[in-house]
Amino acid sequence: MQKIIQRTPNVIIGECLVNLASENEYLEPFSFILECGANPNTQDKEGYTALGRAKGNGCGQIIAYLTKSDKKLPSKLVKAIEEGIQKFSIEHGNKPVAVFAIEDGILSFGLEGEDPNNSSSWKYQGFYELPEEAFDLDVYEAGEINPDSFNQILDNLNQKDIFNKLNKTENFKYLFLRHIH
Repeated sequence: MQKIIQRTPNVIIGECLVNLASENEYLEPFSFILECGANPNTQDKEGYTALGRAKGNGCGQIIAYLTKSDKKLPSKLVKAIEEGIQKFSIEHGNKPVAVFAIEDGILSFGLEGEDPNNSSSWKYQGFYELPEEAFDLDVYEAGEINPDSFNQILDNLNQKDIFNKLNKTENFKYLFLRHIH
């Protein structure tokens, strides 16, 4: 199904289903197509993605759906982040963690007494690299993943008490570090 809707444009009209559904305000079929694995960032012949076509055609429901949550951040990413936190807690559970950061697909942990504003000085900077199937650095660097989505993921993980697996300091914080490339 994914191959049909994402990779193979309709030979007659030269379009893929995800883009057609996005420009015609067909929210139910559009969301179904995405659930089947279609990539909303698939470009048409002119280089437009589903969001670009929805904006160009004034399709407010599709725009709201696409910007509500980042479809490029699947549950695999959340699971990988949780696994990295779990790995750190198992290997270094006695270390007081002041800062948790995601930076270019890498999880880092700043300990109590380390400069919270300088991740390169942390002993556990670069502790856990997210697997490529969970986080594609090239896609992120190309600007196809909204960096604000990481803050939402971190907030959700905090609400689920995932960070309680760590020996958190009183002033513990979590953050997403963006690099300007």
